[in-house]
Amino acid sequence: MTRGQANLLLVIAVGDTGYLFINSTYVKALDLQGWTGAGTVHAVASYIRGHSVSGVATQFERFAVWSIGELP
Repeated sequence: MTRGQANLLLVIAVGDTGYLFINSTYVKALDLQGWTGAGTVHAVASYIRGHSVSGVATQFERFAVWSIGELP
């Protein structure tokens, strides 16, 4: 990855399972059993100590959360 390159992150939550995609590639299933109620969503970069670059900012664009309603 080079500086200035964009990445697309997508999480689809269905029941107790979340599906993580990065740049349209499926990465992993996520266990959401402990996350049953409404909450707050944050976009965060360099959360883990030692994984940041001094003087560089991460830009987020088109951050959105959609509800598709109840599934059959």
